[in-house]
Amino acid sequence: MASLPPGLAQATKGGAEITQPGKTWQGTKDLVGGASQALTIPGAFMGGPAADTGATATMNATGKIFGNVEHAGQLFNEVKAAAGGNPVEITDAMSQAAMRAKELADTGAKGLPRVISKFVARVTDPEKAPIAWDEARDFYSNVSRLSANGYQSMNPQMAAQVGKFAGAFDDALRATAETAGKGDQYSQAMQLYHTSKVWQRFGSNLWEGFKRALPYAGARAIGGAAGSRLSSLLEGQ
Repeated sequence: MASLPPGLAQATKGGAEITQPGKTWQGTKDLVGGASQALTIPGAFMGGPAADTGATATMNATGKIFGNVEHAGQLFNEVKAAAGGNPVEITDAMSQAAMRAKELADTGAKGLPRVISKFVARVTDPEKAPIAWDEARDFYSNVSRLSANGYQSMNPQMAAQVGKFAGAFDDALRATAETAGKGDQYSQAMQLYHTSKVWQRFGSNLWEGFKRALPYAGARAIGGAAGSRLSSLLEGQ
């Protein structure tokens, strides 16, 4: 089998690197840089086999990222099997962030997410048992799915508290997973899921975005800008 052109080989290499601990940024640079280099191949502009090969190779590389949602789900199921009924400790950091967000809302601050109000009501209900992993994960999933638009509708103080609450909630779930002997699986699942969602928001349109922008800017300049944006998403910014 003929080897891939250098740019495509670099993109494929980046697709593998991006899920490896400590190689996220290097993988991003290789994937984006390789894709932009591949687009400098004349056939990529003219269509035909070279263009098809470039698109296929790049999508194969990013496909490794898209597939991580399924792998993350498998890992989450492992954690659930071990920790599903275990109580999750409501830490001081969680309580302080949630209560401060509610205080801000009570004094007129915009944007308190309904999920936080529901969570506070749930864990302070004296008639209910301590919240267990399964239910807590459902609450956390809804907190983590708050959109960028949702955060933009909050005032800065509220957004800061919601961010602190989400981080503290993740720590509490991680601690419960570790107690059940599944801390590594939880950490890996969270990393894979986050990276996959980044690619769903950004990477699925990467190739077409490059081709549309090429008449107006150099491929390497586009790759640099795209790489910077992707890096920010991968870091949760």
